Amino acid sequence: VTNGKLKDVLVRVKNGALLPAAKAAPAPVVIDQKDCMYSPRVVGVVAGQKIAVRNSDPAFHNVHGAIAGKLLWNKPASPKDPDLVLEAGAQPGEVVDVTCDVHPWMHAYAVVQAHAAFAVTDEHGAFELKGLPPGSYTLEAWHPTLGTRTLDIKIGGGAKGAVTARFSYKRSEMP
Repeated sequence: VTNGKLKDVLVRVKNGALLPAAKAAPAPVVIDQKDCMYSPRVVGVVAGQKIAVRNSDPAFHNVHGAIAGKLLWNKPASPKDPDLVLEAGAQPGEVVDVTCDVHPWMHAYAVVQAHAAFAVTDEHGAFELKGLPPGSYTLEAWHPTLGTRTLDIKIGGGAKGAVTARFSYKRSEMP
């Protein structure tokens, strides 16, 4: 959080049944292992889209993917190896946890969607969803620590405009 702005929040149109399903999976989304961190930390993927994991470090890593604790893959990633291009093997709404067993603090998340109406917030908490037709939508914001929040919005048929979506999270005290 920087000045009340939250990075790494996946914002998606929840009522995606109103949107056309993706016809073909886009090119793989890239997650880089750099400075012993995964970057970006949160990505969105369309069901069927692959995840390419790059090792930009001079150190050995591994890429361990799981959904709700169920192993998808556990692959070595040596320095200068080609990108590992992996099947997410996930359904819309599932989250692929990507970790490195060599460096346990490394963690990324790939959130799977049925359609491409999603974005991840930048360091200023900003995101952009383009091409939504006029209508009523429910935006869903997902954060790996703070969970999920929703917001109903309405998009008219007039000139292009901006909508400010504010999601609030209450700080909870740890026991």
